[in-house]
Amino acid sequence: MFLNNRGYMLLNSLFSFSLFLILTFSLLPMIHTVYKEQMILDERRFWLHTLQDELRFRDELISLPTVIELDRHEQVARVTFQYKSTLIEGCIEWTNERGTEERECLYKKP
Repeated sequence: MFLNNRGYMLLNSLFSFSLFLILTFSLLPMIHTVYKEQMILDERRFWLHTLQDELRFRDELISLPTVIELDRHEQVARVTFQYKSTLIEGCIEWTNERGTEERECLYKKP
């Protein structure tokens, strides 16, 4: 039927390769964004866990308000403890990988 199908094979190969490149170049930025968000969530989880440990094991005889500086891999977080009505409020502030300031607070009964 087709005696000379080299043009068809070349066109088919070019179409397949262009489809592969389109998929590759559209998936790579999405994978990078997901990885970056995963790192931000991991960082948030670490700092909240650190705040929880500081709040649980902090001696209540220390005068409040108190400010503590913590560091992890060249990243500094500031922890503050103060009385909030009948509770002790522990807040942690840090700058995430996007460069935005984050602040989370946990509470404890004295």
